Amino acid sequence: MADARADDHAPPGGAQLRDGRLALVLSGGGARGAFDAGVVAAVHEAGLRPQVLAGTSAGALTAAAAAMDWSPDRIRSLWTDQQTRDVYRPRMDVHRLLRPGRLLADPRTLAGRVLGLGEQTTTEWLLDLVGWTWLFQLGPLRARLVDTIGGEVLPLRDDVTLVVSAVDVATGELVRFANRPPPDRPMDGLRVVEMTVDHLLASAAIPGLFRPTEIDGREYWDGGLASNTPLAAALQHDPDVAVVVASSVPSGRPRPPQSLGDVLALAVEHTFRSSILTDLDHARTVNDLVASGVDTKHRRVDLVPVTPEEPIRGIGEILDFEPAQARRLVDAGQEAVRVALGLDTPA
Repeated sequence: MADARADDHAPPGGAQLRDGRLALVLSGGGARGAFDAGVVAAVHEAGLRPQVLAGTSAGALTAAAAAMDWSPDRIRSLWTDQQTRDVYRPRMDVHRLLRPGRLLADPRTLAGRVLGLGEQTTTEWLLDLVGWTWLFQLGPLRARLVDTIGGEVLPLRDDVTLVVSAVDVATGELVRFANRPPPDRPMDGLRVVEMTVDHLLASAAIPGLFRPTEIDGREYWDGGLASNTPLAAALQHDPDVAVVVASSVPSGRPRPPQSLGDVLALAVEHTFRSSILTDLDHARTVNDLVASGVDTKHRRVDLVPVTPEEPIRGIGEILDFEPAQARRLVDAGQEAVRVALGLDTPA
């Protein structure tokens, strides 16, 4: 990562990695989440066993798979043995696309809106005509996960902490679903629950694209809105080392966006980048305070940032769950962690 400090690039010692408490933090990124499957494979290859797994959106899926003690091959298959239709499908209730009642307003009021004289502007009125608040639903993914797991409840390892981030639609609150609380410090927005498939879908429900997921009477959106890289959630559980995986890398684009797709891809890229840099900067500040003796409540945590080499090429890449892209991203994730941890690449 271009903004990582020099000491971030020096991998922790082998004893620290193997004997210390390891956290694996996986970011959201839609279909680019296949990169995380390669990360998990490399971590396993190195003989490491994370005790804390924190994920958002696509990262929540892979974090949960690792927390259920799936093998690297099984996690890889989760991403590479599917197609886009196995993840989501478009909604079909076209009769609800428009709100006809909005077209039947008093003509004078309608004219006032068009002329910008009414209470609503023309733009507001046109947007108010659209009755859909989401385009796709994650039913296929839910069915696949339930079938693969053998039920809705996640059979987690006894020794692992899983934290999944989502956003409450009604309040905008960042909510952390976890199977156990932090050891000492309560966390705002924490919900200690029996983790289910729906908690993973809640974390992945991108606003406007996917239908919100309802849990206990409340609806949730993608946690990437507030914390795409949930490092802070992982640090609450006192790891010694945190491997922090981003979903994108700054592109250094030589020219401004040329299309709406370019704009959306760049906006997503900037959002993802801002999330991980903010959390890493905060963690480094805490490390500095601990080292100086000012902070006696926290412990120093070795940070190992991992990022893909390729930027997001287009917004469609985030929604492309086809096997070819997944295989390429899995391989890239595996190689990136080998480099970050100073591991030898197998011949």
